[in-house]
Amino acid sequence: MFAWQLYQHRDLVSSHCLHATSENEAVEFRRLGFKQPIILVPNGVSLPKSIAADETAGSSGVREVLFLSRIHPVKGLPNLIEAWQHAKRPGWRLSIVGSDEDGHKAELQQQIIQNGLRDSVAIYDAVHSEAKWTLLRNADVVVLPSFSENFGIVVAEALAVCTPVITTTGTPWDRVVNNDCGWYVEPTTEGLLSGLTDAMQQSPSKLRLMGERGREWVLSTYAWSDIGHRMISAYAQLLGVAAEECSSHYPADIRRAA
Repeated sequence: MFAWQLYQHRDLVSSHCLHATSENEAVEFRRLGFKQPIILVPNGVSLPKSIAADETAGSSGVREVLFLSRIHPVKGLPNLIEAWQHAKRPGWRLSIVGSDEDGHKAELQQQIIQNGLRDSVAIYDAVHSEAKWTLLRNADVVVLPSFSENFGIVVAEALAVCTPVITTTGTPWDRVVNNDCGWYVEPTTEGLLSGLTDAMQQSPSKLRLMGERGREWVLSTYAWSDIGHRMISAYAQLLGVAAEECSSHYPADIRRAA
């Protein structure tokens, strides 16, 4: 709030255009009263060197639902753990991987113990670089149960390595349903239970097929090369100059206030 009052609001008011990475973010700009044009261009995804899953992953017969993000109350993890208590199946585990914020990890550990879930739920420290991609590749499903996300890049990263996702209506990823590469549920225990139950009933081959459809979608929409062209095209439009060399198959979407 202090930063908002000190300089953030001033900077936004004085800008000629705002950049939103999702429809939700664009709506929030309008809710806050900003009237400038809005460029709607999503974040890009840096793709890993390899998408091949570790052949030894799953050799123990254990399949995995993976959460990979900040361990923070906004991520909806208590609801996820409660949903897991009812959805868990033999041969499946829930792995929660991320950096602890505001002591939330200890709260989750206590919830896991109280609900007798230590045999199927574990929390691990954050990973980065290739270790991150390895976890995403080897998971059967990635889950992002957030109450609110401007973008939620882990969804795109999971799909980029052919892993389907479960996420919520608090994120801007409703198109995972249209592209048949994931589940889009309410950010509640009941919503997550529905998504988990359906996902864990699917065969490995069916989940892999969903992930492959997701990768095709991400490559066509969120590759940095295309995102860069869209941003350049948007700047050209704002400047009112010709930018034939900046034209893209995905032109920038500039929204103006009604």
